[in-house]
Amino acid sequence: MSFNQNWSEDEQNYYRITQFNPRSATKLGGISIPYADITNLDIGRNRNLGGLDLDGCKFTSLDLSSNPKLRILYCSKNQLTNLNVSNNTALEYLHCTSNHITVLDVSKHTKLISLYCNYNQIKNLDTSNSPALEILSCGGNQLTHLGVSNNTKLTYLNCDGNQITDLDVRNNVALTGLSCQSNQLSNLDVSNNLALTFLSCNNNQLNNLNVNNNTNLERLECAGNQLTNLDVSNNTKLTYLYCIVNNIPLANLYDLAKQTANIETKYLGQQNLSDSTVLLHTPIAIDTVFYGVNTDVSCLGGRTDFTFVNGEITFLSTGSYIVQISNPAIANSDGSLAHVQQIFNVIDGTGIHVIPQAKTMEIWIQNDHLYVDSPVDETIQVYSVHGVLLYRFEKPAGKASYLITQSKGVVLIVKGSSGWVKKVIKN
Repeated sequence: MSFNQNWSEDEQNYYRITQFNPRSATKLGGISIPYADITNLDIGRNRNLGGLDLDGCKFTSLDLSSNPKLRILYCSKNQLTNLNVSNNTALEYLHCTSNHITVLDVSKHTKLISLYCNYNQIKNLDTSNSPALEILSCGGNQLTHLGVSNNTKLTYLNCDGNQITDLDVRNNVALTGLSCQSNQLSNLDVSNNLALTFLSCNNNQLNNLNVNNNTNLERLECAGNQLTNLDVSNNTKLTYLYCIVNNIPLANLYDLAKQTANIETKYLGQQNLSDSTVLLHTPIAIDTVFYGVNTDVSCLGGRTDFTFVNGEITFLSTGSYIVQISNPAIANSDGSLAHVQQIFNVIDGTGIHVIPQAKTMEIWIQNDHLYVDSPVDETIQVYSVHGVLLYRFEKPAGKASYLITQSKGVVLIVKGSSGWVKKVIKN
């Protein structure tokens, strides 16, 4: 942001200086000495001071107690460990990034419009009494909580690189940009943020992200989470998608690739499924949906002691296999193939009690109901033959039934989280 951009005509009567004692210039409206080799500045007599630019100097402390009219304060890239602005409640623009500040109290600053305090060591930040706040950038601190519900005029929020576990932006309907990456969020509700054009929530703990209402979204970054599915079919303005390193299986990834066929830049990248322990010489269905459609299955590290036949992989040795699955229909915008990775720990089963799964389970359709009988609690997912997820059920151990509404003759792919995949036809 330009230094002069928010200054009044009087405040632009400033001196660009490298050495200056403003004690006698009591009528000064503004002082600008960015990147000056100055460590001390006495502005105790400058009670009319409205603007102060000290960016990039070498200040370790600032005494602003005698400057109640200060509207603009830029003091980024100094060596401040403390910034007391309790007497500066007229502040509208406060930029103090890249210091060593541990405490910043703006709880009485009702006129704040723009606050940049990135890259400090701030543990608490209260902006609840700043209803005019439009820009808040507080990334790179030590925040565990950030309450912005009262900041209903916010258009841009950046809180990257903190330790925030909960972020409620439902009241921030004016938001056009939200960046909250590298926190500890397990949930993010953006259903009310219809004006969003940019959303970055990389490197959190999200297992679900609903952007169906965000039809103005142009850029979406959600890599490094725990997403198993992502629906962007309503986001027709999307030009950039970055969702690598989640837990999206190949079938759902294929559906996402179809939705984003016309997106200018997309990175579907590597997806990581949960590790699985399997028995030696036991076929494991890992790719029924894409069997026979040019799906490639390989093991990293040059391992070739496995077979892949009819959509089932069989491991011929014990130990760990890193299996990589890809399909030509699922590609990044640079032409490289997206892929799914899963680690299989193969054991021989000798002396080990293994809960029976695929061998003791049954599945059938009768009277518009899908019946599943298996001995374990597990998640049941039902796909179309094109890889579209149709149903998801949480099944208890034993037999359970679920209503399905597909027409007769439809082929369904049913997957159990215990490791089995079956094909059934509704009759």
